[in-house]
Amino acid sequence: MPLQYDLAASGPLRQGEILADVHEHRVEAPAASLSGNDAPKRKSHTFTSVKHPLTVVLSPACDLDQHYGFHEEGSDKAAFALSHVILLDLYSQSDLRTNPAIVSNIFDRIKKNQDERYHCLPAAEIGSSGQSLPQLFVDFKRAFSLPIDSLYTALESGLVRRRAIVPPVYVHDLIQRFYSFLARIGVPD
Repeated sequence: MPLQYDLAASGPLRQGEILADVHEHRVEAPAASLSGNDAPKRKSHTFTSVKHPLTVVLSPACDLDQHYGFHEEGSDKAAFALSHVILLDLYSQSDLRTNPAIVSNIFDRIKKNQDERYHCLPAAEIGSSGQSLPQLFVDFKRAFSLPIDSLYTALESGLVRRRAIVPPVYVHDLIQRFYSFLARIGVPD
């Protein structure tokens, strides 16, 4: 049976959920306190906004569910739940091919999920919506995180859209490969 993405719904974020139009705002400041006695003398900071057209959620499902439950009930426990969501960009074939390091023999391995740095999700329809997603690629070196509460605010306001959910068997493969990539023993070039 070919892959078919599940329809995204409201409620808690799901591991393997594909989101569209996510914006990451990066402050151009040192990784230090911006207030108090140790604050830099600069009075203002520059922000860079990075648009992520398609992303996939990789945070553990149990953490996402727990945070959502605490958040919905307004519990004090929400402060001890998940603070950031792990996301990975999804790239089309043409986006990935613009990388000059990816020559044809490497791209052939990427399409077959035989390269440890990349993962390929096949093109598929989204439930019975009549919509579909093209073949998509993940670069495990391009992971980022966003504050979970900010992401929910963007979802509620419609600035970020829920597109689809990768079915469990495909999510398990993606997650296993991602964490295997992170756990590799790095060797200098």
